[in-house]
Amino acid sequence: MERFVEIGVKSSPTVAGLAANTLKLPEYAHSTVEVLNAERDAAVLFATDTDPEPEDVAEDDSATVVAEGTPEPNVVPAVAPAPAGAPSGTPRPDDIPFDAADATLALIALSAKMRIDQIEELDSIESITDGASSRRNQLLVDLGQELNIGAIDGAAEADLAGLRSQVTKLARTYKPFGPVLSDAINDQLRTVLGPSGKRPAAIAERVKKTWELGDGWAKHVTVEVALGTREGTSVRGGALGTCTRAR
Repeated sequence: MERFVEIGVKSSPTVAGLAANTLKLPEYAHSTVEVLNAERDAAVLFATDTDPEPEDVAEDDSATVVAEGTPEPNVVPAVAPAPAGAPSGTPRPDDIPFDAADATLALIALSAKMRIDQIEELDSIESITDGASSRRNQLLVDLGQELNIGAIDGAAEADLAGLRSQVTKLARTYKPFGPVLSDAINDQLRTVLGPSGKRPAAIAERVKKTWELGDGWAKHVTVEVALGTREGTSVRGGALGTCTRAR
């Protein structure tokens, strides 16, 4: 693998961040995989950025000859020495919160059958549900149950930027996941992980034990996997899923 690209918004490059942090671990010290976010690193992906002037490097033919037909560009030659004094561990990134605003976006994406990156800041629950009262009302009920708050004034008409700010203030004590997201996420992950014999909690365990990241990272990754492994087509076009499911 030469390049890993996360298809998502630049304001929340969750998977790209996790991949980049994984490559900082000692066992990946020689990896040359490039980690990008489609929106954040668009200039690199579409080659609209400007490459820096190359520095003159003395060539040593005897040290740079590569055997023809090398199968993997990222395979480290066996003779490559490990860096002297490599630390046994590296500092881990600070934890990130999974708050009421994050839960609101996840719930809308699940309910409306779309990807989070397709939800615009100027969208509203009214526009997302196409004005269908039954769908709008159910989404508002689910939102109240998930965040454990009552009715939100003007929630249906508020744009997403305003709604996220509003729920953050109203649900300061929110702890993920609430009853609605718990059921939806667990149902999806049981379907995806069932053949492997893994439980939904295995995702959080790997994030915290293997990647040594905090609980907030674990929540974001769990939601990303649940949303990214959905099958079918988004109501706004394209596939619902962003992750490849093993068959």
